[in-house]
Amino acid sequence: MGRSRCERNRRRNEIGGGITMFCANCGSELEKGARFCPECGAPVEPVQPEKTVQNPGNTQASGQIPPAGGRTTSGQTPASPKKNQTVIIAAVIAAVVFIIGGGLLYGTVGLAWQKNSAVSKIEKAGLEDYQSEEARLAAEWENLGVLDFGGKRAVVKELKELKKGVDAFQDCASELSEMEKEKKQYDLDSESYSTYESALKECRSAIKKKEGKKTQTTYKNAVKALEALKSADDQYISDQVSMYENVDLSEASSKEVSSYKTILKEIQSLTKEKTRNYKSIQKTFAKMDQAIYLYIDPKNPLDVTVQQVDASAFPKIRLYLSVKDGNTGEVPKKLSNSLFYIKKKDANAKYVKQIITSAGQLPDS
Repeated sequence: MGRSRCERNRRRNEIGGGITMFCANCGSELEKGARFCPECGAPVEPVQPEKTVQNPGNTQASGQIPPAGGRTTSGQTPASPKKNQTVIIAAVIAAVVFIIGGGLLYGTVGLAWQKNSAVSKIEKAGLEDYQSEEARLAAEWENLGVLDFGGKRAVVKELKELKKGVDAFQDCASELSEMEKEKKQYDLDSESYSTYESALKECRSAIKKKEGKKTQTTYKNAVKALEALKSADDQYISDQVSMYENVDLSEASSKEVSSYKTILKEIQSLTKEKTRNYKSIQKTFAKMDQAIYLYIDPKNPLDVTVQQVDASAFPKIRLYLSVKDGNTGEVPKKLSNSLFYIKKKDANAKYVKQIITSAGQLPDS
């Protein structure tokens, strides 16, 4: 009585696996696909398919009751819990063995590969101070036990540091070459530039001797010297601009004044840039000096005395001068006509500057 009408319409055929239908009204067997009972004419309700939940470990979850004998409708015997536990334990053991085996493989093959890779690069670089350290670590490695992974990792760590030192040496050599190519553009403040040149020379010497650690130290010194040089150059530039802006051109020609103003604007534009182009500034300074050198007070004044005046080829006049450094008393070398000018009165009794057309230097005798 507890079964629904639909449940009374069907019964499982356990032998064939099919479903045999019976009339809910009179109980007569129905043919497959019949819509009415052939005996009493009662309509046959369609059978709704059952929903099955896949759960191999629990056949009751699918709504099916295992038949007697412990076999499913497919003829297979359900796996016992004890057998499942055995399989799980075996899998765990296999995983543990795999992990241990992987660790042993890394500790032997992996660490050895890292060691050999570092040693190869250090030896190839040919840096004596690093090679001596590498030889010590290689000997230490040989004395370690097969399973002394801690000791091997420590050796590999030190070798990697030496390898970094080799990389740093190579980077320093490359950077130094660029610094040497570009050094001339910073030749503004002579004293700081001389210090920078010395630092570069010391670093280059360490590189040639393949002194790894000394190369890194001297390279850092060269970088510091360059920073100091840039700072000194900036001060030099500031002083030069101030001097150019305050130069006295009262006796200059209109052409000289016009040229001066054009170059001064160029200098002011270059020096206001956030990232200074020292090479361009240096060239512009040289151009300005050439334009107004007659009106610039010399940094190192010379003592000049007229020894003789030769007017035999008038209007050309030849002057014989005694020229000495005002500080040292020595005769300067490589004098040129650009270093001299003469002030003389013109027709209006105004002093004007006249350029020296040529200059020569007599022997000291």
